Amino acid sequence: MSGGALEFLGVSRRYGPVTAVDDISFSVEPGTLTTILGPSGCGKTTTLRMIAGLELPSAGRILIGGEDVTRLSAAERNVSMVFQSYALFPHMSVLRNVAYGLLASGKSRGEADRLARTKLDLVGLSGLEDRLPSALSGGQQQRVAVARALVLEPTILLFDEPLSNLDARLRRKVRDDIRALQQDLALTVVYVTHDQSEALAVSDTVIVMNRGKIAQMGPPRAIYEQPADVFVADFMGEANLFEGELSRGEAGWTFSRNGASIALGDRQDLSERSATLAVRPYAIAMGTEGGGGLAGKVTRATYVGDWREFEIDTPWGSINAMSATDDFAIEDRIYLRFRKDRLMILNRS
Repeated sequence: MSGGALEFLGVSRRYGPVTAVDDISFSVEPGTLTTILGPSGCGKTTTLRMIAGLELPSAGRILIGGEDVTRLSAAERNVSMVFQSYALFPHMSVLRNVAYGLLASGKSRGEADRLARTKLDLVGLSGLEDRLPSALSGGQQQRVAVARALVLEPTILLFDEPLSNLDARLRRKVRDDIRALQQDLALTVVYVTHDQSEALAVSDTVIVMNRGKIAQMGPPRAIYEQPADVFVADFMGEANLFEGELSRGEAGWTFSRNGASIALGDRQDLSERSATLAVRPYAIAMGTEGGGGLAGKVTRATYVGDWREFEIDTPWGSINAMSATDDFAIEDRIYLRFRKDRLMILNRS
């Protein structure tokens, strides 16, 4: 099974005076998994529903496999969707749930059952064909929903918040199962979630949306380590954000805020100006010796298992840091040093 490409060309969706999706363009390569990510109300679910044909654009064009499907209904597109609620028929067995779409499209009972059993075996549910959904775990129900979507041999497979009903441990396993299945079958998948770690873990490409527009699109690592603006940096994992001034001296670039400065080194991408500096909590080294570090006092120390989280009061304001080895106490006086290769100078969104 191989996927087909998807293209959005200047697509908008309006509901009266409200613009849910605002003139977005992107493409999804065949056989890849693209995640659409963003906060509630950003337009990600509306975008997914327009791919599925459950919503029609107010403007722009949608192409699937090179064919213009902008005005085609959901039934006229070769697209399958796995819903957040799974939407299984409670009175039907697992086999009947998976075979339902094939029977509705005119397949014989024998052929539908054969194909359904093949897909159930593919998702690891062979032997559970006669069970009702109520007799399955949450993860098993989710895999039934995936098998039901796969059995229709879709050009594009859509996931709408597929892991939101699962507990944390099961969520990771099912997430990895979906990614492995997608890669094994070379499926073209569009996956909507609000969970940043989930998006980073499963995606070839991440699309971050904000207020109906695409804030940034790219590989997961680039989105996390090279955010386009303040919104993306703050949304894609925790970040300390500071407004300050960039200046250049003999020793290289310096970032200053409230009379306290740190060295940025010799960088080619900067200019003297007001700027926003972002630094992740893991990119901060803490110690009791100074030597050019930013002085501070620990105001919160939280043990969370494999690492500890700290809140430090500094001349720059409150800073969040984490460490797997340091064990400071509240009121300890410490110094912070930032990893220069992890400091991000951002555009203001």
